[in-house]
Amino acid sequence: MSAACLNCGAGLLGPYCSLCGQKHEPHPPTVGHLLGETIETVTHADSRLWRTIGTLLARPGRLTREWLEGRRVRYLPPFRLYLIASVTCFLLLALLPAHDTPEATPRTDGKVVVGGPQTGAALAIEGGEADCARLAVTGVDGSAGAALQQRLRDACVRVVRDGGKGVGEAFMRGLPKAMFVLLPLFALLPLAFYWRPRRLYAEHLLLLVHNHSALFIALSIERLLTAALPPAVASLTTPVLGVWAAWYVYRSMLSFYGEPRGKTVVKAAALGFLYFLSASLALAFTGLAALLTF
Repeated sequence: MSAACLNCGAGLLGPYCSLCGQKHEPHPPTVGHLLGETIETVTHADSRLWRTIGTLLARPGRLTREWLEGRRVRYLPPFRLYLIASVTCFLLLALLPAHDTPEATPRTDGKVVVGGPQTGAALAIEGGEADCARLAVTGVDGSAGAALQQRLRDACVRVVRDGGKGVGEAFMRGLPKAMFVLLPLFALLPLAFYWRPRRLYAEHLLLLVHNHSALFIALSIERLLTAALPPAVASLTTPVLGVWAAWYVYRSMLSFYGEPRGKTVVKAAALGFLYFLSASLALAFTGLAALLTF
């Protein structure tokens, strides 16, 4: 009598179930087996992880075309790749601040400059607790305006007291969520730029997911280099990353959409400008939410 799958009960014709894919292992696992399985998972991560990253970084736009043309089993699913890349990136941003990021410390005049390694940049807020009481909200009348004004004053006091550490941490917690919300919204913009031949919204979204994943991976590498290199050399990594990012987006659009170079440059510049505006608004709202809720 042939063995049956312990997961779904189907008859087995080999070591793996033809219905659910589970490997047939009838005996309780040993510690060595569990360790071996863990090592295999990490090192082969799936081997798809390394193949996906290699294709993503070396051939902009190629991974998106491969996925849409049905060659998928060799690569990680797009949103799993995005999750891995974004979580790694934001973790490194929090743990490895830039060399030139100032700590938020009290000054001799009793004031503090709010900023810190959590944000990756100073927040450019200066003042003592007495100054917080003079904060005023304009353009919002009535009880809503008064409540918002009081919340801002209370937040200002907390910021001054902890030197910006709390708001910086809240900002970094909210940033991944803001970027994830921005992603599907921004994918609507290419619909106006690529309407002949008409492409599905999901195609634009997939390219954007892959491009974001590539930029997150590149930013992670940049942050590791910044932490490892001397400050004088590390200061060059940010402009290099900026140039590479612009080139990468252009090449991915050229490869994926297949339009002439000149037209691709114009569309990449226009979409880049719109993306910059959208990202700036997202960062502003994330900063405000962090200030009011930390």
